[in-house]
Amino acid sequence: MGGLARTPLLVALVVILQCLQGCRGVQTFQEEPRYTEVNPGESTLLTCKVYNMRGVCSWQKDGLPQGMFTGKYEWSGERSSGDCSLRVLDVAEVDDGEWECQVTASAFTAQDALTSTIARLVVRVAPDPPYLQVGHTPAVAGRNFTVREGKLAAIKCITRYGNPAARFRWFIGSEELPSNTYNHSNSTEPDRPKLWRSMSVLHTSYVKADHGRQVRCLAVHEAYEARSLDVSVLLDVQYAPTVTLEGAPEGDIEEGVDSVSLKCIADSNPPSNVMWRREGDQNVFSFQDTVKFDPVTRKHTATYTCEARNAVGASHPISVEIDVKYPPFEIEVGPSPFVTAGLHNHTQLECHASGNPPPAYTWLQQRMDGSDRAQVRGQNATFSITAATYAHQGNYICVASNHIKGKERRVQSEPIQLEVVGAPEVMRYSASPEVEVERGQDALIQIIFCSDPQPRSANWEWGSNQLETGNGNGRYVAKPLSKINSASGSDDCYAARLVVQHADHADARNYYFNVENERGADRYAVALAVREPMSMTVVIGVVVACLALLVLVTLLVLYTFKTEKWCFAHLPKPRYPNLLMERLWAIYSRDTSQPQPTPYSEAPAFTALREKILETRSERNSYKSRSTSQWKRKRDCDCTNQMEMFPHEEDDLTHNTTSSNKDALGASSNIRSTAQGTIDKNRGIEGVHIGPPTKSREGSPSFQNQALESKKLSEFTSEK
Repeated sequence: MGGLARTPLLVALVVILQCLQGCRGVQTFQEEPRYTEVNPGESTLLTCKVYNMRGVCSWQKDGLPQGMFTGKYEWSGERSSGDCSLRVLDVAEVDDGEWECQVTASAFTAQDALTSTIARLVVRVAPDPPYLQVGHTPAVAGRNFTVREGKLAAIKCITRYGNPAARFRWFIGSEELPSNTYNHSNSTEPDRPKLWRSMSVLHTSYVKADHGRQVRCLAVHEAYEARSLDVSVLLDVQYAPTVTLEGAPEGDIEEGVDSVSLKCIADSNPPSNVMWRREGDQNVFSFQDTVKFDPVTRKHTATYTCEARNAVGASHPISVEIDVKYPPFEIEVGPSPFVTAGLHNHTQLECHASGNPPPAYTWLQQRMDGSDRAQVRGQNATFSITAATYAHQGNYICVASNHIKGKERRVQSEPIQLEVVGAPEVMRYSASPEVEVERGQDALIQIIFCSDPQPRSANWEWGSNQLETGNGNGRYVAKPLSKINSASGSDDCYAARLVVQHADHADARNYYFNVENERGADRYAVALAVREPMSMTVVIGVVVACLALLVLVTLLVLYTFKTEKWCFAHLPKPRYPNLLMERLWAIYSRDTSQPQPTPYSEAPAFTALREKILETRSERNSYKSRSTSQWKRKRDCDCTNQMEMFPHEEDDLTHNTTSSNKDALGASSNIRSTAQGTIDKNRGIEGVHIGPPTKSREGSPSFQNQALESKKLSEFTSEK
């Protein structure tokens, strides 16, 4: 608000100053000529206005006086009023220059001559189309501009013979570059000093993503038809290669089954050369971008490295490991196919096999009992026996296994026969420490032992008796030693058998087997147990006891069910009305040859009867609270009527009032009539009456049937 208030004051001061100048006769510029641009052939106005002009106004161009020429240079306003503006018509290149407006002094003694500031009149001349230049070599528009990634590169954009000097803008693709990435310079043309040579130099670096994009220079000038012209080149960004790998295997590669194709893809500019190297080999494995192994073999197992090179540089190497899997093979065992070990001495077996992945080892021993079973003895490539026994004697097989693609692959070696030499030794794993027989049967005591060299003596001993093998003594027979044909083919193991015929309790004792050879001896005891055979009496007793127990359990269940105890204590009791109606309905539906009647529960009459009986029972319960004498008198009065329908139902019906009993009996009579009518209708008989027989119907068959059914109903009510 303060600035707005001061504005009228300033205007007033200017007016006062002008008035004072006018009073004093001092002439001054009101408006001086300014920089002006004009197209050739057009007209323009150079403005010059003077306050209190007393002198004579004139114009100078490029420091020389300029006269007035009709049709070319003319005064635009009234000079007497101080308007010295100059109109230049049909502007041409010669009019371009520096113009000044001058006013002579008002008197020879006055010092008020005026000279305006120089005003540049520019006659526009469209410069030549811009062109690009790299170094001192012009770049052909639309061709490649080769640069290296990350390196600064300079490119020039030049226009010539323009007036005024052109302005420039730079673009990479559609992105305009900031002005600090280029500089601008102008110079006059030597042969045409009034025209300008303009140049802009772009200094910037480029990245791989700029490859193939345009570098565009836009020259801006008002004299151009579209006010601008552009020129561009394609960026050829050269960069070092980067490599990617295709075909790297996933999962297991099996020898002779799978194939592998490795492709090294190089991204570079200019194109690069691909090289494959195998780890551990100084020579180049391949110069092709693709390496194939079809099929793969174990010799292809290695790490392969791919790299690429061009004039810019080399890529970072990329490696892939080819790990060819193959099952175990070339299994070797040692120290030899036949190994002899001293009894209780140390020995060792070796196994080795080639495979990928490295195989696991299992040592199997074929048992000496002649069976085909094998016992696992070790899980390592080396199987050590700290103290060899005859139990270690046999054939040993090494199994080498690995897993390829989730499946087990295995191979087994030829057997190594291990023979143990030493004193006799009983095979305690195969000898039972006790033999049990029934009295009167033959007992067989058997022991397996090994001896290498052969035993020179073997006998059985019990109490004070001693019996050499191959001999007998009464009921005791020591059979000759028999060799065991083991799977390994060893003949160093024997079976010793003692037969006790018709064993008795006196034969129950320990029997010792003694064996000896030239390297030592061994002794083993077997206990004989004699039991009494189970008699028939015991068998019968067990059977009888089981039957008795079964009968007892059955009786107990029946008793609890009958007395409603234990688990039968909370079973729901059947209600009399429902049972009565079931019986009533069953009497009239016994003819199975006819269609089955409607269930009683669906008959309206039975439904009414049920409701009436329930009502009667409710009244009975309320009546129980009365005195006993009153209840007896009422029961005597009502008993006769009630018994006509239910003669044995005193307990249920005599507790009711006389009117209730009559209603119940009436409902009972109605339901019998309705039920009989429904049944007869189902049977094809209409209008049959349920009740006392009339004289006209006594001889008819239907009457007889009804009488029979009435009798059954009476029997049923009597039971209740």
